Amino acid sequence: MSRKTVMLRFANFRLNTVDHFDDICKAVKHAQRNLWFRHEIVLSDPFIKHSNVFVNVEFPDEFKVSNVGYHLRGISNYLLRSKLYETHRVGNRLLNYYDVTDLVEKWN
Repeated sequence: MSRKTVMLRFANFRLNTVDHFDDICKAVKHAQRNLWFRHEIVLSDPFIKHSNVFVNVEFPDEFKVSNVGYHLRGISNYLLRSKLYETHRVGNRLLNYYDVTDLVEKWN
């Protein structure tokens, strides 16, 4: 299994992901099942480090993942269903996903 660490940030920079950590945890739990059954992708529980929210993503080696954010869009979809975040969209985007695997390895 290959592993990537992804940082989650709201597209609207007035929102801080740490402030909405509980909702993000619920959204990740929802996306975990879907990604496992469809693609055998494993999402870890979100964690906070340096005032940012991160998720570890594990996927099979034969699964070529260049754009992790595409597969994580279920997190945004879950948050948008509650209508609380509808006004915080920027275009069609609620969350941005950044691959920070190299950065996190330097921290450890």
